[in-house]
Amino acid sequence: MTDSSTHRNPNWLPPIALLLFLAAGGATAWLGWTLLGDPSADFLVVAALTEASLLIWAARDQGLSRRQRVGFLGVLFAAPIIGLMFTDVGPIAALRDLFRPTLRNAPYTPPTPRAFDYQYTSSDIVPDLAKTTDRDWPEFRGAGRLGRAASPLKLAVDWKKSPPKLLWQHPVGGGVASFAIVGDFLVSHEQRGKDEVVACYELRTGKQCWEHREEQYNYQGWTGVGPQSTPTIVNGMVVALGAAGRLKYLDGSNGDTRWQVDLFEEHKAGSPRFGITASPLIVDDLVVAGIGGQNGSLVAYELNSGRFRWASGTRPASYSSPLLVTLAGVPQIIWFRDGGLVGCDPKDGRELWTVVWNEGYGNNVCQPLVFSSKGTGEPDAVLISAGDDAGAGAYVVERNGADLKVRELWRNKNLKMRYSSAIQIREMAVGLDEHILAAIDLKTGKRRWKHGDRFGYGQIVASGDQLIIQAEDGRVVIGEATDKEFVERGKFQSVLKQTWNSPALSGDILILRNHETLAAYKLPVDEQRTDNGKTKPVSAPPPESSD
Repeated sequence: MTDSSTHRNPNWLPPIALLLFLAAGGATAWLGWTLLGDPSADFLVVAALTEASLLIWAARDQGLSRRQRVGFLGVLFAAPIIGLMFTDVGPIAALRDLFRPTLRNAPYTPPTPRAFDYQYTSSDIVPDLAKTTDRDWPEFRGAGRLGRAASPLKLAVDWKKSPPKLLWQHPVGGGVASFAIVGDFLVSHEQRGKDEVVACYELRTGKQCWEHREEQYNYQGWTGVGPQSTPTIVNGMVVALGAAGRLKYLDGSNGDTRWQVDLFEEHKAGSPRFGITASPLIVDDLVVAGIGGQNGSLVAYELNSGRFRWASGTRPASYSSPLLVTLAGVPQIIWFRDGGLVGCDPKDGRELWTVVWNEGYGNNVCQPLVFSSKGTGEPDAVLISAGDDAGAGAYVVERNGADLKVRELWRNKNLKMRYSSAIQIREMAVGLDEHILAAIDLKTGKRRWKHGDRFGYGQIVASGDQLIIQAEDGRVVIGEATDKEFVERGKFQSVLKQTWNSPALSGDILILRNHETLAAYKLPVDEQRTDNGKTKPVSAPPPESSD
């Protein structure tokens, strides 16, 4: 016979207090997520402490029966797993992303080059890449590498009523490079089997005008096969930097080689961990490439002859591309390389100033964003950002006699751009804070807003104040960034299933690609009333191809 006087009831006060503590932590984290920044790491600590305390209580409380103890322990083990699986908003989603596999195009084991047998429809047109227009996108992220159309159209946003039209699609060789567009022609950089290919297509039909091939196979465990540097079109010619560091100057009419230089060999360089991604930059009569060599980190060659001009620095490359800007009234090349940001004299490569950033990681991918810290319109400051919890920072470049000096304007973790770059909208920088669209004040770094949707490691381009967001899963979203929020206007699912490639925008033509598919969409253009009551496009799109 059991003595009922020895029976103890469970002490429910500790678990109730711990669950209230977790709820308060979750509410605080949610507030921080929406208003202040990314508190995922702090919330993870709160959740882990709560879980550990509940486990200790469940194991030691003598009032629990064996069935209660087993059931409670089962709930404690199952709850976080279920939460991570089904929650897709706020800080929990970020924790979930730590455990779920990221979409990739290839396994880490280098595969044998896959045959690429697609037969493109040949174009009868000899491309004239010297015939420029105001809708050109001639280099990585467009003219000036700003990520925005130089002559923007007002795009219609009711994509349910007037959805974007798929003009053409076809298979494409692997690679995460973007595109260069001049006139009615598109140039891409891709991997076809064992060959690295620079190809020229008709913009509106997808017909291939020419291809330049050389045997070179590139594979990176994270990004898959193919080159990652975007070609640049200049003076009717094409400049391309291959995955093995071969700089090529090609005839824009047929793809023939005018000259080429093996930069890795010349400057004792090697590919960064995830591949060479810096796109060649044209500065007057020079082509500048960021390769991270021991005999030149940033190097310049004469555009027309391929003769060596200068080399600057010895730091390794990262994954950003050099950019020509004017800061404090001084023209300079800035480059977000391994270990930080540097400003160089375009004439001789002399380093003018440096900023140490993300030292030891080297995963600096985004393009620096130049802006005016004083609101005068004269740029004097640079925004940089990186993932891996590095955050963002802004630095002001000032004259110091004949020299330049740099000082920190602000630094925080309100914008962590891992694989994409920001767009400036008024006094804001709008970008992907890891997976979520966010806006920060350029002058202060304070968070303006954070959008609720998740775009993965997507990309952003702009047509005027309209933002076009290409999500990692192939969705395309259009909307406006106000001072308080992002207002989504339209969206559609493209033919792509997953992509990290940066899109290109030529007038009303949006070009998308991933490792398998290249596609062109015609975006609807908004219309407005004229004085005679008729309608016309706000800015007339380019004429349809006569083909």
